Amino acid sequence: MFTSFNLFLIIISIINGHQLTKPKQKIPEIDPNHFQPSLIPCYQNNNKNFPQKCFPHFINVVYNLNFEVTNTCGIYSPTNFCMQTGQRLNKYCDVCDINIPQKAHLPKYLTDSENSTFWQSETMADGIKYPQTINLTINLNKQFEITYVHLKFISPRPESFVIYKKNKDNGNEWIPWQYYSGSCLSTFKLPEKAPILPGNEATAQCTKEFSDISPLTGGRIAFSTLEGRPSAENFEESEELQDWVTAEQIRISLVRMNTFGDEIFGNKKVLSSYYYGISDLAVGGRCKCNGHANECIKSTGKGLPQKLICKCQHNTRGIDCNECAPFYFDRPWRPATSFEANECLPCNCSGLSKKCFFDPKLFEETGHGGHCYECMGNTQGVNCERCLPNHWRSPNNNYCKPCNCNINGSLNNGKCNENNGICECKNGVTGKYCDKCLDGYFGFGINGCKKCLCNNYSNSSICSPLNGKCFCKENVEGEYCDRCKPGYFLIKNNKNNFECFPCFCFGHSSICYSNNNQQNFIKFNISSNFKLNNDEWKALSIESNGEIKNLKVNYDYKNKLISIKQECPWKIYFVAPKKFLGDQRFSYGQYLYFSYHKLLEYAPRTSTELQLIGSKGDILSLSFSSQQNPNISTNKTFYKFKIHSNPKYQWNPHLNETDFIQILTNLTSIRIRATFFQGDIGYLSDFGLNSVLDVFDSKYSPSAVIPHSSSANWIENCNCPPPYSGQFCQFCAPGFKRESPGPLSKCIPCQCNGHSFGGKMCEPETGICYCKHNTSGNTCERCANGFYGDALIGTSEDCKPCNCPGGGACIYLDKQLICTECPEGYTGPRCEYCSEDYFGHPLFGKPCQKCDCNGNVDPNNIRQCNLFTGQCLQCIHHTTGWNCEKCLPGFWKAPNNYLFGDNKISKNKFNCIPCNCHQLGTSKNKKGKLFSCSQINGQCKCLPNVIGKRCEKCAIGYFNIFSKNGCQPCNCDPLGSLDVTECDQRSGQCKCKNGVIGINCDQCAPQYFGLNSSGCTKCLCNKIGSESIDFCDIRNGQCLCNNNVEGIYCDHCKENYFNLSINGCQKCDDCYSLISSKRDFIKEEMLKFKQKMDNLLKIKVIYLFWYFGTPFFLLPRASKIGT
Repeated sequence: MFTSFNLFLIIISIINGHQLTKPKQKIPEIDPNHFQPSLIPCYQNNNKNFPQKCFPHFINVVYNLNFEVTNTCGIYSPTNFCMQTGQRLNKYCDVCDINIPQKAHLPKYLTDSENSTFWQSETMADGIKYPQTINLTINLNKQFEITYVHLKFISPRPESFVIYKKNKDNGNEWIPWQYYSGSCLSTFKLPEKAPILPGNEATAQCTKEFSDISPLTGGRIAFSTLEGRPSAENFEESEELQDWVTAEQIRISLVRMNTFGDEIFGNKKVLSSYYYGISDLAVGGRCKCNGHANECIKSTGKGLPQKLICKCQHNTRGIDCNECAPFYFDRPWRPATSFEANECLPCNCSGLSKKCFFDPKLFEETGHGGHCYECMGNTQGVNCERCLPNHWRSPNNNYCKPCNCNINGSLNNGKCNENNGICECKNGVTGKYCDKCLDGYFGFGINGCKKCLCNNYSNSSICSPLNGKCFCKENVEGEYCDRCKPGYFLIKNNKNNFECFPCFCFGHSSICYSNNNQQNFIKFNISSNFKLNNDEWKALSIESNGEIKNLKVNYDYKNKLISIKQECPWKIYFVAPKKFLGDQRFSYGQYLYFSYHKLLEYAPRTSTELQLIGSKGDILSLSFSSQQNPNISTNKTFYKFKIHSNPKYQWNPHLNETDFIQILTNLTSIRIRATFFQGDIGYLSDFGLNSVLDVFDSKYSPSAVIPHSSSANWIENCNCPPPYSGQFCQFCAPGFKRESPGPLSKCIPCQCNGHSFGGKMCEPETGICYCKHNTSGNTCERCANGFYGDALIGTSEDCKPCNCPGGGACIYLDKQLICTECPEGYTGPRCEYCSEDYFGHPLFGKPCQKCDCNGNVDPNNIRQCNLFTGQCLQCIHHTTGWNCEKCLPGFWKAPNNYLFGDNKISKNKFNCIPCNCHQLGTSKNKKGKLFSCSQINGQCKCLPNVIGKRCEKCAIGYFNIFSKNGCQPCNCDPLGSLDVTECDQRSGQCKCKNGVIGINCDQCAPQYFGLNSSGCTKCLCNKIGSESIDFCDIRNGQCLCNNNVEGIYCDHCKENYFNLSINGCQKCDDCYSLISSKRDFIKEEMLKFKQKMDNLLKIKVIYLFWYFGTPFFLLPRASKIGT
């Protein structure tokens, strides 16, 4: 992105006719006029609604301005000088003298843009040399944004010089802009061309450019303020570079001259040729107007010299347009950018002020910083948006009007609402100007109005305007309707109104109160929506003689209702199920509702269409159209009835609250008239009863309770008289019992003969006493078990302990206590002895215990164990031990389900059965007697290779238990035996395979040979060629052949023999003998040939050619040749 400074340089270069390529010589090419007009206005198309960044003309900011120079030639006396030409003998010399205009070289010639004029310093001959510095300083009297500094020398360019700048933000400090030196490090202690890095771009570089002595005249130097700065392309976003190019004063310090080195000889003419001379000094830049002006003008103040200032736009002002103009402080001043003009916005004073200031805190909070003051039209506020106290503004008026509030009836000294002018009234006062009393108040005056003292329990909060008397609701009393009548308590209904509800308290108290914070009683609707079934609803008919018959209802799943058709001339009712019955006293003051319609239109009106029936047959009834409900219709109609004794709710008969609620305490039936004449059909749906659920004592499951249900505030808390207790006086207090069953009956004192506990004397419903003093009985009328005496005397000493073991009962007979309930195992008048089958010594502190003989004694014996020690005396079932707990020797303890003998199950406890060890298989001791078996598992001690619990058989692979020394191994041959582990237990004979014989199955039977894993193979001898068919070689099966017969089976003649018969074979003619001889020869030769072929195969010979006139192919294996 190009900055405006880049653009100016490009424009200058194009006007000069130069390309933007790097020149071959280091000579800056800059437009000598140093001027470019501003091309961008401050508003697009001069439309004030579209501001944009603008800037003044690009100019030579030092043109015709005077520099302050610290040294100029010819001021004090004429200065002789010579110009460097590069030719020692051909130098042009002249004199500098300010008194001769043609010879004067004054500072004003630096900026006159005339190349023929120039400023010149004194020469080295006059003492001008390093480190003496000559400064050229100019004050621009305003901040400029500088693009470049350009110098043209008439003398050789300096070897070292510095360009400085200063602006108002830097105070008196000169900021180096650029160092030029052929010796940066030694002269300025700076590296040559040090890189400029982001974040530290306001840093001067030192360069050796333009520091050569050549050219001797006409050399130029151009310094670009942004050249090499990384953020130059984002100039608008870099405050650092914006400050870097800003200057109000510029100084050029000439530090060291360029010489040829001949000055060291001190030749005056040579020294006179070294000086500084500048023919043109130009600084390209613009007035710094921060993007808010496209023109700088000369302006003066009163008594002040003329100076250059920006002609500000965008509602800005200041020398540099560096602040917002008056009344344009709605946001903080900012410089314009290419994307946002950042014009100053006017304050929003609602047209009621022309003065404001910028409030930074207000801007931070609201995004608008204009804070107005000196508001007109009775207004105030940061935007003159509020009225002054006691004033208000109507919607269509910008000015505020006086409130005119009545001073007696209004608050805050007549202040009113700023938006509508309504006055803020005192307590009990109303009216636009607070000039009259509210309803429920009276006595308008300087203190406002007095409040009617009527309580919320009255019919109205308005009292009599004459005396303030209140009009009370039903069951409310008091001068101010501030309390319920006796027998009533206060509740708050759904409409946020208050009413007095009757105290029921089961008739035992007339004092109660509401506990609005009780959480255990919540509102609960018992309902039947018939979504799944008839919900156990039924119907009944009442005949003319009063006989009641139960009927079934029809269920309609689709329409979610029940119905019944009247088939007879009697009354038909729907009957509610059990869940709507029982104690429903909490439904008093609540609603019963349902939807009903019928098939036929006509229906007579009766007063018994809805019936609530109590436990004593009492009936509360009303008609469908009662309580402003609609008449019966053939269309589905919703009915809702309040259950209340007030006559306006039309329940018959008219009962007082207590009698009404008493019916609800035990509802036995709810009936709804279903039809009104024969052939009609009635339909019922959506039945419900408002009730209360005690969540801590509910017959409904917790899932039936609606979460977050509100509490039922119409439930009373009764103040019960002494005989009663409970929230509703439904219980008898401790020490009292029911006179007759039921919570409505009286509570009378308990009758316990003076033996009950002081607090809780008896069970309140039954009257059964909680006895003490060792008494028992419903009224504590007798001594408790284990005690004796007369409990009716009524003292704490009536019953004394029997002191019998186990707390048993006793009788007092002949002045002696006799225990009648000795514990089991005890006997004697005081249970001091152990009874039969028990042992111990109670008199010496040893309790009686049952004899423990493990069931191994005869129960018919008189004494089973020792009377004092408990040792068993007569063990049976082959047992022994202190408790008959062990088996006798020769017996062992078998488990209860063990079978023995003739498969009979042992029934005695220990199952001691004989060892029954086998005589032949069991080991004997040194005395020759059998060892006994283990008493744990009955295992006998077996001889070697003998097994079984009784040692009654040989182990697998063994036989001959009869040897009395153990069993011998079978040694069955693994090839010839069917099972090497099995042989005859007496003989040891193994089970042989086919054709195999021998006790160990280790040889072939006659006519068999070749014993192997399959047994022996049968001999197949030819019965003609064999001497005998019953014999062959047992190794290979070769039969015994007749004369001149051969073959393993003796089934063919030898060579040169024929005619196989039982006598052998006959010899052939002699000619066959010759052939036989020849053949034997060939066989012999072939054997030799085979040997040679075996050797040839080792060297991979493939073919064998002609031998005995016949070719042979080498076969895969030479061993096959000749066979």
